[in-house]
Amino acid sequence: MKIYELQVKVKKEIALLLGTTSDLDLVISKLNLIYAQIISLFPLAKPIEIETINSNRLTSLGFYQLDPNISDKVLHIKQKGFGAYLWYETPGWCIDDESNDIEFISEQLVSTPFLENEPRSVKELRDLIKGGIWTFNKDLLPNFGGSSPKDNHEVLSWDLKNLLVGTHIDNITVISRDEWDKLCEREKGWLK
Repeated sequence: MKIYELQVKVKKEIALLLGTTSDLDLVISKLNLIYAQIISLFPLAKPIEIETINSNRLTSLGFYQLDPNISDKVLHIKQKGFGAYLWYETPGWCIDDESNDIEFISEQLVSTPFLENEPRSVKELRDLIKGGIWTFNKDLLPNFGGSSPKDNHEVLSWDLKNLLVGTHIDNITVISRDEWDKLCEREKGWLK
C-alpha cells in the first residue's frame, strides 16, 4: 500500500472514531491499534507514542484558553519531529487548542514524519535514519532499483545511481556507484 493511500485510510478511521465517541480510554485504545498497524507496515519507523497527561499540565505548556469542560486527561501523541495534544471538551475533540474540526484533527494525526517521508532513494533513506525517524537495521533496509554491486561488503542499500554504505549509523554515507567501484579497485590493489 502506498503512503498516500494509507494516509487516506487512516484519516478516515480516525475521523470515524472521533466522530462516534467522547470516551478518551476508547480513543487511546483504538489509536494505539491504528498506529500499530501502520508501524507493522514500516518496521524501520520509530513508533508513535501515546501518553496520557493531566489536563492541568496544558496551561504550563502554553495552552491558556482551555474550555472549563475539558476532560481530566489529555493525550500526548508523539514521534520524532511530531507532537500533538488531543482532548475532549464541549463541543467535541480538540487538537493543540487549534481546532474542533474532526477532519482537521484527523489530518494532523496522520501527519507524522514517517507518513510524510517515504524514501525513494538511498539519500532520502540516509536522511530518515540520520534524522531519527527510521531506526538503523542493516537487515531490513530497502533497495530502490538497479542491481546489487559486485562488491557488496558494507553496502546497506542501493538505487540506480548511488549506494548507502557503512557498518553502523555513525558511519553511513551515500556514494555513487562509480566511486564505489573505484574504491573497491583501489582496495584490491592494497591487498596485493
